[in-house]
Amino acid sequence: MHNFRLAHFSDIHMPPMPKPTFLELTGIRLLGLSSWQISRKHIHKLSVLSAFEKDIKQQEVDHFAFSGDLVNIASRAEIKRATKWLRGFAPPNKMSYVPGNHDAYTEDAIANILYHWQDYMKPCDLGAEMLASLNIDLDAGVPHGPFPYIRIFGRVALIGISSAVASPPFMATGELGKKQRRRLTRILAYLKKEGYFRVAMIHHPPLPRLTQNPRAINDVAELKAILTDEGAELILYGHNHKNQLTQIKNKYGPSLVIGVASATAIATAHKPAASYNQVLIDQSQKGWQVNLLKRQYNGDDNCFEETEVTPLGFWHIT
Repeated sequence: MHNFRLAHFSDIHMPPMPKPTFLELTGIRLLGLSSWQISRKHIHKLSVLSAFEKDIKQQEVDHFAFSGDLVNIASRAEIKRATKWLRGFAPPNKMSYVPGNHDAYTEDAIANILYHWQDYMKPCDLGAEMLASLNIDLDAGVPHGPFPYIRIFGRVALIGISSAVASPPFMATGELGKKQRRRLTRILAYLKKEGYFRVAMIHHPPLPRLTQNPRAINDVAELKAILTDEGAELILYGHNHKNQLTQIKNKYGPSLVIGVASATAIATAHKPAASYNQVLIDQSQKGWQVNLLKRQYNGDDNCFEETEVTPLGFWHIT
């Protein structure tokens, strides 16, 4: 029996937000700053972030999966502080990251995070060999970047997908683009053929109707078609700040689509308190048994605690 424990978290929206420069306060960043001052700073708390860090680092986790929105308006001051936080939280070989729409607030921000956080978005050595065997050369250009990347942990493959693009004002849309969708199709097919348990990670919900159109992936119908055809055993996402579990069928069986709440939020009338998930993947000669453990913030005690264990099922090796 081989066991792999993956901790998935998302939407840190790192508090408090440092002051942007005057020149950065134009267009969408000005709106984002207003949103922070009016509502977000009352929801995303440094005390919750500290409790989250303390708790998750005490868990026996093999790898961290971070599905984006580390910052708020992606100013240079925010990115500088977030880069220091990333390095202090975990080394690149211990954590995989995909960007969110707030990380990619503007095209200059996308270029900045692709440069400063690139080590958390690179394939492992074996993943790079797989991409080379498929003649896939990852393009680091803005906006879509070097995706999808592959990281391998025994017989578990983590596929990092980017939906992060700069959105118009009052919108939080995403997009994969044609090149990334073509690569993803080939990668999922190859990993299935080689017998890997495939865990895909993306920021936005990967299926239609999981979020409102102004917050959805523009090419979500095309992404759903890929997932329905080629499959992925698990798909992890954030963005909605909610814990959600959805199942879709692919030609090999079920794909479980798992959304997670923000890792730093207090509970509100419409959104739950901060939480993160641990995905336990146990491999035997017959297949994979998977369980989901949720750890949620308890505001009374300022700590995270295990609140739910959900058996996700058994996948047979074919």
